[in-house]
Amino acid sequence: MGAAESSVYVYLGQKDGTDRVKGVYTLKVSRITPKICKNFERVHYRINYNKKPSRDLIGRNPYYNVSICSGTDYYNKGNCIFRYYCTCEKKIIRAVNVYYSSLLPNDPLIIVFITKDFHGYRFTYSNLKTRSYAYSYDFITQTFRKSVKEQLPLEYNNKSGGKKITFILEKKTNTSVNKDRQPILKDNKFKKTIYTSGCSQCKVYYSDLFEYNTQIDIDKFDCSKEFTVPKNFIDSYFLKHVENKALDGIIVYYTASANRPENVSYLVEFIDSCNDKSQYVRKDKFSTYWVKEEHNYKNENELSKNLDQIKKKADENDVLTYIIEKKEKYFCVEVKNITDNKKPNTQDGFSKYSHTSKRKGVKPNIVLNLQILKQDGKEFTHQLEGLEAYFLKDKEKKEDDTPFLIVFQQASSLKPPDTSTVDMMYISKPCEDPREWKLIVLTEEVLKERLEQIEKIPREKTIKEKVTEKEKDKGKERGKEIGKTVPKTFKELRKEACDILEKAVTVPGFPSKPGPPTVPPGKPKVPDEEYGLTLSQKIVITIGAVLASSVVGGISYGVYWYQTTIKLLT
Repeated sequence: MGAAESSVYVYLGQKDGTDRVKGVYTLKVSRITPKICKNFERVHYRINYNKKPSRDLIGRNPYYNVSICSGTDYYNKGNCIFRYYCTCEKKIIRAVNVYYSSLLPNDPLIIVFITKDFHGYRFTYSNLKTRSYAYSYDFITQTFRKSVKEQLPLEYNNKSGGKKITFILEKKTNTSVNKDRQPILKDNKFKKTIYTSGCSQCKVYYSDLFEYNTQIDIDKFDCSKEFTVPKNFIDSYFLKHVENKALDGIIVYYTASANRPENVSYLVEFIDSCNDKSQYVRKDKFSTYWVKEEHNYKNENELSKNLDQIKKKADENDVLTYIIEKKEKYFCVEVKNITDNKKPNTQDGFSKYSHTSKRKGVKPNIVLNLQILKQDGKEFTHQLEGLEAYFLKDKEKKEDDTPFLIVFQQASSLKPPDTSTVDMMYISKPCEDPREWKLIVLTEEVLKERLEQIEKIPREKTIKEKVTEKEKDKGKERGKEIGKTVPKTFKELRKEACDILEKAVTVPGFPSKPGPPTVPPGKPKVPDEEYGLTLSQKIVITIGAVLASSVVGGISYGVYWYQTTIKLLT
C-alpha cells in the first residue's frame, strides 16, 4: 500500500510545465483562472499513458493508479495524502483539476478526478486527506453533491475560518492582517502581496495599503520630494466604491527586482467570494490618478502581459490630477474656500473653492464624478495654474456635491495682456444631471452680477397636496388641494443657476449658430505667434478682443459667440 505502488504522481507543488516518466506516462500541467469563479485558480494535470489499457494493467497492477502528493517532483515528493486505485478501464484517470483561492495560492480546496468515460468526481481536499485512499468502484459515493462553483466559496470560508477584512478610508496602521508575498512567474518582473484577515474583524486602512518604503507620506504631500521617483499612493476619492466593504482579501501588485524601479504598484484587487472583484489601475507616472477598470486574465502569463501594458501607459503619462469635487487639500493641490472679503456675510447661496497646483507646466487631468473631462472628445491639454469650482447651498446651508460652475485658470504664459474673458468657464448641461459641460464667455463684471442673482434663488418651492384623512380631523376638507412649502432639491437649484448663467451670454440679434468670429479692420488682433496659442485659444481671445471693443458706458456685455462641450467619459 506504499506510495511506490502507484504509477502516476500528481505533485501539488508543480503548477506548470511537464513531468515525464520514460515508458510510463507524460503529465502536462497548466494553470488558469476558471470562468466559473474568477477569484480562484485551477491547476490542470493532463495524464497521457504510454501503454494502452489491458486486463494485465488494471486491478492488481498499479499502472493506472494515481497518487496525490504535496511535493514538487520525483525527488521532492513531500507527503502523499491520497491514492486512487483503478479497477476498470472506464475509470482510468485521464486528468486531475486542483482548485485554489487566489488569496490562498498554496492551499488546495477542491480536487476533481476526470475519468476516461468523462465523469468528474469532486472531492474536498480535507475529505481526501481524511480518506487517504479510494477504489474506483466506490468513488461516486464519496463525492460532494454541489457544483464546484457553489462549493469553492464554502471551502474557502472553512479554510479562513470565515474571517473578513474591512477596507477603511482612514489614516491608520493595519493590525492583525496577514501578508503573503508571492512571485509572478519566474522572470522576476512582478510580484504581489496578499492581505487576508488574521482576526474576526480586521481592518485594512487606505493609508497602509502599500507595504513597501516607496509609499508616499500622505500627511506631507511634499511634491518637490515625492516626484523625484515614482511612488505609491491612491487618493481615497478613487476608492469610495470599496469603502467599509467586508472582503475576503486584497491583492496589491508591484514591480519586482528585474523591473526598475522596484516596488512600484500598478494594480490593486479587492476580492470577495467567487466573482466579486474590484480592480483599480494606476493611470499616470506619479500615482495621482487611478481608475476602477476590469482586466481579465486566464493565467499568470496574461496577468504579467497586462501589468506590462499598464506600466508602460502609466509611465508615459505625466499629469497632475485635479479632483473637482474635493473641498480639502489633496495630492499636490491646495484647496481653499474663497469668500468675498468686502462682503463677508454674503455667499450664503453658494461656496467657491480654488484648486491651486504645486506643479507647474504639467498637463492637467480633470476628474469629476470619477470620470475624465474631455474637450470635444479629446484630452484636456490646456496648461492650468488652477481652477475654481462653485457649489450651491440649500436652505439649511448644506453644500451640493456637484458644482454648477467651473472656471479653469490658464497658465499666465498663455494669457494676453487683457485676461478679463480668457479664463474658461463651464456650466453643466443638463444642470440637474450633468453629463456635458458647455463653455461660456463672460466678463468678470457680468459673472459677478449673475452670481448675485444666483444668491437670491429661492431655496423653497410650493407644491399642491391633497388633504389626507388625518388632516381632515384638523378642520381641513378631505381631498382638497392645499399649498405646501418644501425645500428645493440640488438638481432643481443647479438648473436655475445654470439657466441664469446661460442667459447671460445670449445677446438678441446674433445668430444661434454663429460662424468663426472675424475682426473688422482697425480692431485689435490676436498676438498668436507671440503667445504660441492653439486654435481654440485664438478663438476665445479674439472674442475677448471684440468684446473689449464693445464697452459702452463702462458696462461690458457677454456675447454668445463660441460654444463647445466637454463630455464626461470613462
